[in-house]
Parts: sequence; C-alpha cells; structure tokens
Amino acid sequence: MLKRVVRVLLDTDSVVGGRAWRCVHCETLNLGGAEACRRCGAPANGGSSLERRRARGYDHAGLAAALSVFVPGLGQLYTGRLRRAAIIVAAPLAIAFLLFGLFSVASPLVAALLRVAVGVAAASIALLAAYHAGVVLDAFAAPSTRGRLLDGKRPIEYAALVGSFAILALLYVTLFRQATAWASLTAKVFEPFQQSGGSAGTVWSGSDRLNVLLLGVDTRKGHEAETENTDTIIVLTVDPLNHAAGMLSIPRDTLVSIPGHGQEKINAAFAFGGADLARTTVSQFLGVPIQSYALVDFTGFRRIIEAVDGVDVDAPLPVRDEYYPTEDFGVTRLDLRAGPQLMDGETALRYSRSRHDSNDFSRAERQQRVLSALKRRISERSTLLQLPTLVDELSGAVSTGLDPSTALPLMRLGLSIDTKDIERQVLKPASDGHEGQLREDNSPGGYYLIPIRAAVDALVAQVFYDPRVRAESAMVEIRAPSAKSSTADELRSDLERRHYAIARVTAAQAQARTVVILRNPDKRYTAEQLARALGTTVSTQGGADSDADVVAVLGDDFRGVATGR
Repeated sequence: MLKRVVRVLLDTDSVVGGRAWRCVHCETLNLGGAEACRRCGAPANGGSSLERRRARGYDHAGLAAALSVFVPGLGQLYTGRLRRAAIIVAAPLAIAFLLFGLFSVASPLVAALLRVAVGVAAASIALLAAYHAGVVLDAFAAPSTRGRLLDGKRPIEYAALVGSFAILALLYVTLFRQATAWASLTAKVFEPFQQSGGSAGTVWSGSDRLNVLLLGVDTRKGHEAETENTDTIIVLTVDPLNHAAGMLSIPRDTLVSIPGHGQEKINAAFAFGGADLARTTVSQFLGVPIQSYALVDFTGFRRIIEAVDGVDVDAPLPVRDEYYPTEDFGVTRLDLRAGPQLMDGETALRYSRSRHDSNDFSRAERQQRVLSALKRRISERSTLLQLPTLVDELSGAVSTGLDPSTALPLMRLGLSIDTKDIERQVLKPASDGHEGQLREDNSPGGYYLIPIRAAVDALVAQVFYDPRVRAESAMVEIRAPSAKSSTADELRSDLERRHYAIARVTAAQAQARTVVILRNPDKRYTAEQLARALGTTVSTQGGADSDADVVAVLGDDFRGVATGR
C-alpha cells in the first residue's frame, strides 16, 4: 500500500521540480527534478541516440540474436556496440585470409592437411559453430544493463533465442555435411593410387606451362594389376600465360621405346612400371617434359559422368559397334545416333571406348569431345554446388601424382579456360589428303603404328608451343627470293601453327646466309627463338624499310625449321 501511495505521489505534478520520469535504461522511477537516474546514473533525457538505442534494445534481445545468426556482428551493431561488431566481423575474416595465403603457396604442411582433410574440415566447422553461437548469445545478453545475462527477458525473447539456435544448428549441420564431403573428395583424389607406381611430380610455379599425362586404365574384375594396359593416353597441357590449353592423344598401338623393355606398344608402359614409367616413356617419345599424371578407370569415368548428371555431346557421326566389350569380357551391340544429346555415364563410356565402328583415331577424338563436354559441365555453378553430395560415388574414380599445392590452382585455371581455347589433336596416319604422323604396319607379328618422326615433331611443336612467343605477339616479316617463295609460304604456315604472328611474306634478293633481324628491342625473345628454329643468329643490322618487329631473311643455307628435340 505504501509503495502505491509513493508511486501516485511521484506521478503527480505537485512534486517539486515537475513530473516524475522513468529511466529508459533500468525502468527506475525518479523525482521530476532529478537530472540523472538515482539507480544507474543515466541522464533524464535518455542520453545520446546511441544510449537510447541500447536502452530500446533491452526489449528486443531476441531480434539482436536473430540478426547475429544471419550476419555475425549485426546484432551487436543493432544494440549500438560498434567496436564489438567490428571485432566480431574482422576476426574470422583475418583467419580466412591467413588460411587462403597458406594454401596458395607450396608447403609440405598443406599437403599433409589435405590428406587428412576430413578431420581438418570437421574441426574447423566445429570451432566456427562454437564461435557463431557465442556471438549470438552475446547479442542476446548485451542489451541488459542491470548485470543480468539471460534472466529478466520476456518469454518472446527466449523463444526468439531458441529459434535462433535452431536455425544456427540447421545451418552448421548442412555446412558440416557439405564441407566434409568436399574434404573427403580432396583426400581421395590425393591419396596414392594402389597400383599406379606413381610419385608426385614437380611442384608447379603457376606461370609456366604444365603437362599432365592422363591415363585411362581397364580395371574390370578379372584383370590382374600387372597386366593392366592403358586404354587411353592423352597428354593435357596448360598454358597459364595465354590462358589456353591443349590435348594430344596417342593411340595405344604406337610403337615406342620403353626404358628397360625395348620397342613395345606404348600402352604396355603402365603394365611394366606403373604411372612413372608411362610418364617417362611418353615424355621421351614426344620430347617434352611431363610433370605429373592422372589416372581414371572405366568405373571411375562412368561415376564422374553420373555425378554431374551426364554431359552434353554433339556427335558428328553415329557410332555402331557389333563387338563392344562388356564387364564380363563378352561383347554386345552398340548403336549411338549422331547429333546433340545428353549422355549418361554408361553411354559416355561406350561412346569413348568403342573402336570397331572405325578405328582407334576416331575413338581418341570422341574421348577428347567427351572430356571437353565434362569440363563445360563441371564449370557450371549448379554442378559445382551439386558435386559434394555425390562424393561417395567418386570414391577411387581419380587419382593423381600432382602435389596439392599444384592441383588446386590448376583446377581453378582449368575451369576458367574457354573451350574454344583448348586445342585438340590426335596422332594418326595420313588419310583423306591430311598429313599423318603414324604409319600402319599390320605384319604377322601384330598390328603396330610406326611414328613418322618429323611429322610427330611438327605436331608436338604446334600443341606445345612456346608460351612466351605467343604472349609477346611480335609481328614477323618473312623475306625470301622468288626461287624460295613456296618455301617461304610453307615456313609461314609452320610458324603460324607455333603461334608466331606473321605479318607478311615479301620478296628479297638472294643471299647466302639466313638471318633474323631484330627491329624492336622489346621483342628480343621472339627473335632469339626464331633464330634458333631457323638455325641462325640474331642481327640488329638491316631491315630498316620494314615496320615489322622481327624480319627473317631466308638464305641459300635454309633447310627448314628445327624441331627442338
């Protein structure tokens, strides 16, 4: 009763100093003449706008918690704690940038972490979830200025807090499943292949050309590991300087020299010595360095295609095969129509493997067509989001000798290269007026493809061109006497295939020696490489009447372009 009387008296204007007022911070009733709250010391006018927002936040603790669920620190910002909000946002960002920097450089620690990626991902998500939960709880408790954290709130505020934690739990369960799925895929890709016999290749600089040997291996039940031959041999090359790439397929019946085993079909190298011997054999055959390898078996190939819901392939010709090999080493009939179509895993595998409809060379072209379609599909954002949920289907599908610090930036670069900037070539015999690189030999000793060395070297020079020459884009003028006009035209075609920028071919007086004249000092690299290919030296004298960067004058001693082997 006494309290009620006092309250009535305080609420009247008869009290000295005017009408009583209630503190917006702690709800204490104060005398009208008081300039500050008798309990918490807050000014009578409620203080600054920041203080008033803090006071109002007392009644909206649930909203502050909900805001921090969606954006950590937003609840703190809502309650007026700007510095705290900034710290909450900055701390995880700083850690994220630190981890990004760590994974962007070659480090044995990175390789070790990626091979136990599942545990690392699980621990990271758990720590992040605990941090986020603490931020939400801090946002909920912060508006109170009376020393209470979780008590003293209205029921609706507690309900909002429970709802916030439910959303947070759902968010991190989903994030945990996605992150561990990606981590599982990473760990499986980088674990050693059981029968590959491969070791990690050279760590990639990220700017130099990188060549990787892709091997398709038949691992059907009944095949012994030591008898496995490679069904598909493709050298993938990436040129980061010009944002381009290429594929060169080598038929499995190509006769090559396998170190330690003499002259054999190239597909036997894997059976003899695993991925390392196959890599060495192909590197010596082509005359280019191959830094690493990637292996995929038939089952894995099929699973990869299924994991991305199929690939869109435009088949220029129908494929009919009466003797397509089955899983149980039997045969079945295959009939695929021509034209654009969505191929599932089994159809894509059959399209890539069939060889009885035509030959091994058209099969290589079909394999490259499917790989290009797969690259396009994986590059789609919707597919990238879908892949982690299908990681279990990819178990054992792909294995590689690439160091993780190389593979991760290579993956990003590969997906960003446009399909039109990927050159696709196949070593094959001459046909329909096209120059070939192989000669067929169907002797009683077996069927072999004999390399035509000069033609192979010319195609290799085209696919594995010098990136710096292409990037420099020096304008080159070729000069030759009229007697060598046809030779000059052939040289122009050859150099253009190697990505030299040929401005023109003009007539010149006959001279004894071939010479390369450097007109633009900024294009010296191109001049030096061209002089090396033509078997001559660089001169800075002459060619004053040309506006080209480099001038190549053919002399009587010109005998063609060196292969560089």
